Amino acid sequence: MADHAPKRDVVVEAVAREAESVVSLVLADPDWGPLPAWTPGAHLDVETPAGERQYSLCGDPAEPGRWRIAVLREPDGRGGSVWLHDSVGAGDRLSVRGPRNHFELVDAERYVFVAGGIGITPLVPMVRAAAARGADWTLTYGGRREDSMAFVAELARYGDRVALDTSLPNDAVREDVAAIAARHGLLLSDGAPVTAGFVEPGNVRVVVTRSRAHVPGCPDWSDKMATNLENRTSDDYGCAVNSNLAAMIADPEHLLKGAEGTGETVVMSSTKAIQSYRKQEPTGAEGLPAVSSQSGGN
Repeated sequence: MADHAPKRDVVVEAVAREAESVVSLVLADPDWGPLPAWTPGAHLDVETPAGERQYSLCGDPAEPGRWRIAVLREPDGRGGSVWLHDSVGAGDRLSVRGPRNHFELVDAERYVFVAGGIGITPLVPMVRAAAARGADWTLTYGGRREDSMAFVAELARYGDRVALDTSLPNDAVREDVAAIAARHGLLLSDGAPVTAGFVEPGNVRVVVTRSRAHVPGCPDWSDKMATNLENRTSDDYGCAVNSNLAAMIADPEHLLKGAEGTGETVVMSSTKAIQSYRKQEPTGAEGLPAVSSQSGGN
């Protein structure tokens, strides 16, 4: 593969959306003949109205008549990616140079691949080659969120060898953890405290905490031995009732800030505590002792 490879025309055989703001273009020879061979790590120089732009080949080198590239739309760039997204479709022709490879995959018994965002493109054929060689390998693939990461579905075939590391919460993982927590009568909160230690890719950290509610302005008698000069009797007769309710509600913060409805009623957490409070017999349910006002007793 010469550094100054001649230009050639290719036809866009297909365009596919691979992720948010990422499309792939499958390129073929206009006469449906073979294309020059390439190896993992190679790229093409694609001619655009903004000049030549380099894109890694991310298809299968075993397909001699097909090249595949992936393009991230960059609105603040020089215009090449926007043109490829908005103005190029199946059947159009492009002028390209290459392939060239300045990022060869060397022979090794073990590989640790790390990619972020659109940087996954040269690694897709590399992990395919490592798997075909029977090498020991892992890939850690990072991105803002899963729907912005290209080729996730394609990489799923490799199972636990591929770890996705997203900077934003993963809804699917959260739902799984919430389902497990619900079996134990626990609620899931996004306000977990910061904890030390590194979380390995592919794992999730769950922090279990216990909290106690307190009604501001009401006496706190939880510590029977400590001196608390702020404790005193209160003329607010709602303190006893509100403190009892605060101790039973699922999330103590709801007492102060309220809770936003989700449209879903979770019977275990929404009715269990309050029903137990409502069903308690009043303290005077058995009546008061009868005392005659005519007796001579005090």
